[in-house]
Amino acid sequence: MKALEEGRNNNRLTDRLRKQFVELNPILTPRIYEVYSLVAESLGLGSEVTIFCSNENQINASVTIEPTLTEEDKDSYIMVITSQALERLTENELRYLIGHELGHILFSHHKILPIGDLVKTGKDSDEDQPSTGLPILTERDYLQWKIMSEISCDRAGFLACDSIDCAILTILKSNSNIKASLLTPDVESIISYMETLCNTMLIAQRPSVLIRTFLCASSP
Repeated sequence: MKALEEGRNNNRLTDRLRKQFVELNPILTPRIYEVYSLVAESLGLGSEVTIFCSNENQINASVTIEPTLTEEDKDSYIMVITSQALERLTENELRYLIGHELGHILFSHHKILPIGDLVKTGKDSDEDQPSTGLPILTERDYLQWKIMSEISCDRAGFLACDSIDCAILTILKSNSNIKASLLTPDVESIISYMETLCNTMLIAQRPSVLIRTFLCASSP
């Protein structure tokens, strides 16, 4: 995801990424592009999205808006999926991952997420907590919104894969890199486990993956 972050303000971001990454399109990777197309259609996405694969040793994906050259240009987007995600996720799990990222587009999160460029870890603090340099209340609201935005996109991912077990597995695999064979997506057990943890932790201290997994498992 490093190249995506570095090139966010580059008006030729797509061309730059084409020099570094493999583009996932109907010609080079027809099967992967078909999965994307089916997910985009199921979510009613009408925006143009160019997809790339980055050679990274983690299961991840990210989406950003392509800077426009003129006011008349329509918004277009760039999605980067890591090679590990394509290698280790099943087709249905890939549907979830793509659906989650497309959720950021559908909900226009790009209008607020650039604030995240300011997020950094305070090395002088005792705790490894994110810091934006914003006023305390504004920072709290932004960080809370960021977690909630991920939860909203989890719903889009769930609609894309249509499986609670698949959604839970993908969230856990992408946040831990644990092999699927070592994870047991037993929904009732996960809900019970998460309820116990949530009851013993303050809301501000709960990691987003904990909240996301619990809410996903609790979905009707």
